[in-house]
Amino acid sequence: MPESRFVFTTKKRILFFLVWLLAVVFFTQKIDHTILFRRFVTHRTFTGDEPKYFRMVHSLWKDGDLDLSDLWMDGQKIKESEDRYREKGQRRFGDFYIVGINGGIFPIHMPGLAFWILPPFSLDMAVSPPVADNAPSNLAFLPRSLFFTRLWFLLTAVAVLGLLLRLCIWFTRSLIVSSLLLFFFISYSPFPEYSVKIYPGVTVAAFTLMALNGIFSPFKKHRLFNDGMIVLGIGFLPWFHQRFIPLSLGLLLAFFYQRVGIKGNLKKILPVCLLLGLMSLPYFFYFYSITGSLSPLSISAVYGKVFARLSTFLLGFFGHLLSEREGIFWWYPWTLFSLAGIFWSWKEKKHETLLLLMVMVPYYLLISIGIPWSGGTLPPGRFLLPLFPVFLLFCGTAISNLVRRFSWSKTSLYTFLIIFIFFYRRFRFIDLDFSYSSMTSDDVVRMVASMGILFCFFLLIYGGNKIFFTRQERNIWNVFSFMKKKPGS
Repeated sequence: MPESRFVFTTKKRILFFLVWLLAVVFFTQKIDHTILFRRFVTHRTFTGDEPKYFRMVHSLWKDGDLDLSDLWMDGQKIKESEDRYREKGQRRFGDFYIVGINGGIFPIHMPGLAFWILPPFSLDMAVSPPVADNAPSNLAFLPRSLFFTRLWFLLTAVAVLGLLLRLCIWFTRSLIVSSLLLFFFISYSPFPEYSVKIYPGVTVAAFTLMALNGIFSPFKKHRLFNDGMIVLGIGFLPWFHQRFIPLSLGLLLAFFYQRVGIKGNLKKILPVCLLLGLMSLPYFFYFYSITGSLSPLSISAVYGKVFARLSTFLLGFFGHLLSEREGIFWWYPWTLFSLAGIFWSWKEKKHETLLLLMVMVPYYLLISIGIPWSGGTLPPGRFLLPLFPVFLLFCGTAISNLVRRFSWSKTSLYTFLIIFIFFYRRFRFIDLDFSYSSMTSDDVVRMVASMGILFCFFLLIYGGNKIFFTRQERNIWNVFSFMKKKPGS
């Protein structure tokens, strides 16, 4: 697999910057007038898991730890509460908190996002200290304005767009196709909404893209910087949530395969492995200091609630794609073409496809057993957000294949898929309303229908490739060459 497939000349660097700048302007215009964006400096309505992350970052800012006891009660009441829970043999404290092995109240959520927003939050606390009369009752400790925190999230989203554009250019070898993909990502994905929500999805996507750029499209003249991106991208992901451990391991496996299996550079991976090993030590110590166990699952065990169940696997596996309420094929139709992209990518560049599947498959399988598998918030796709860049790369392969090897039969198939999506969204002629946590007899019927849809889709792609697609294929720029005047005519 080549190191680089797209040479950035001066002209192409200028075009890259202009496309990226246009995408940033389009993105900021899309979110500028939304309540989600304005709430950081106005009424600040934060819901769901957002208050929990704010409590964590405030505790880090105030006393440098994640013990949230002082947010609810004074020292004597804390001790009485902890003793009462110990007498009952319980360590669960309300919703989504536990009592630590050495005392203190800790969230079951991971602190990665709190670490990430601590610098801008500290600036907001310094510039706009809290005023009780102007704060939500459950978040009275928040500063009057979260301007720098909002700016930090905006800059994270801007970084995602730049890293994604660079990776798309490397993968598709086309600035035009990559630009189209970037605007798909902004217009038809959960990215804009979650970029201004206090959830880790977009930040995780940024770290994932850091690692993917380092693995696929390394900076040749900056090896230390490139390896640093890989180390940070892989090593910091588990801090955002335990569910990102498979994503981190998938990236690590892809890195090993790319450096050792393809290039045979065993020595060059040793520094990265050493740094990743050192980064894992504080991670395991974090769980040990709270629960007395090194296991990342120990906090959930102490809390006493199961957040994943194998019985939901098929519900999530098909539901993420095809559920009429949360299925990404219906909400973001371009993702359906990523399946065609997997087919064409496997035929044209097996090593790269295998690397992307190493990253995508373990994480997708894990989130399929989550409860609820949908993520429980709108817009759909919260758990899938870190994988949307991978879907986009495969979609780009399908578009590039159509451009370079155009055929009317292939175009007809893609047009049929677009019409099928439109009519399903309009008429809902198949019942694909999956359950969230327990399978019913109706769900079995829906899964059979889902398997039929996916089987027919791949059959059309594979059969079309064998029978129709290879006939009269040519570059799309020459499709209308008959309209050109011939010399002497």
